[in-house]
Amino acid sequence: MSNSLRHVRRSQPEIIICCAWLANRGCNASHSKFNPTMQMAANKVKDDVELDEMEDEEDAGDGVVVSKRSLLGALNQYQNVLEMMQALSPSVKRRLKALKRLQFEATKVEAQFYQEYHELEMKYEALYQPFRDKRKEIVNGAHEPTDQESEWPSDDEKEDDLCDETTKMKIEDVAADSKPAAAAEDKNKKNEPEKGIPDFWLTIFKNVGILSEMVQEHDEPILKNLKDIVVTLTDKPMGFNLDFYFAPNDFFNNAVLTKHYEMKCEPDEGDPFSFEGPEIVKCTVGRFKWSRNYNF
Repeated sequence: MSNSLRHVRRSQPEIIICCAWLANRGCNASHSKFNPTMQMAANKVKDDVELDEMEDEEDAGDGVVVSKRSLLGALNQYQNVLEMMQALSPSVKRRLKALKRLQFEATKVEAQFYQEYHELEMKYEALYQPFRDKRKEIVNGAHEPTDQESEWPSDDEKEDDLCDETTKMKIEDVAADSKPAAAAEDKNKKNEPEKGIPDFWLTIFKNVGILSEMVQEHDEPILKNLKDIVVTLTDKPMGFNLDFYFAPNDFFNNAVLTKHYEMKCEPDEGDPFSFEGPEIVKCTVGRFKWSRNYNF
């Protein structure tokens, strides 16, 4: 966070704490207790930050881009709420505490819902698995779908028919070529059956919004070797595994790469209003066995 506020002196950690808190909480001050450190930080930001010398936007870390003017506006809003809370009568403050306690108890019920939902997902994993196994076989060419298995209405049947006719004409043209040897070789290539669905997972990675942003050009040769992805839900602690299955390749010797995610699904008593369901708290990755000439 300190890198994004390069005009704020690094000797003022309370300012950094305040700004980080606002970036992470979205300045939801109505859920927060009065904090003298935060108020002091807000005052110092107002005194020490010169807006004319600051760029309009900075990266606040973790991909969060904040506007400096918006940040100061949020600080002012937060301070106004604190002053309003201080002006409330003791009886009103007492009732607000009662509402917060009610909300905390309701949040614990919400956490129980997410836990039972996770258990329900684990129950249905066994029912999903046969379909996933069949998908893997089709994608990798281990199973050729029957006519019945392939029966599905196309988005545009006429377009499919046109493609079939065009392919047929091309094959006939090649057969009539004046160079028999070259034509025969070309025809054999065209008639050679293509196994599975080439680059299936790479195509998915490149066309799903949240994934496409992560795929770099140098990743594509590796992802061409990706044969399957298996998700396995775990319990106690709640979490899941991602297993990436690869064909033999020139980049690494692992047949399977595993990434394990551990999740937390309980409200924090110190900050119960930040609870939004299960959150990833830990991630571990298996060790890569890189080939001699490659190490990404």
